[in-house]
Amino acid sequence: SDHSVPDDSFLMIQLLMIQFLMIQFLMIQLLMIQLLVIQFLMIQFLVIQFLMIQFLMIQFLRIHS
Repeated sequence: SDHSVPDDSFLMIQLLMIQFLMIQFLMIQLLMIQLLVIQFLMIQFLVIQFLMIQFLMIQFLRIHS
């Protein structure tokens, strides 16, 4: 029975480590998702800018035709 207590504590420490690693993994995943969202927003912004430039070009051509 003397040896069971340190074994239990070792198991607990292992479980805590595993939990910690899982939490870290989840946080990294969250960061990656955030990065993807930011990239998506940047692409949307570029598309909107491109459309606005096209629109201005068309207006410019209309006025000067």
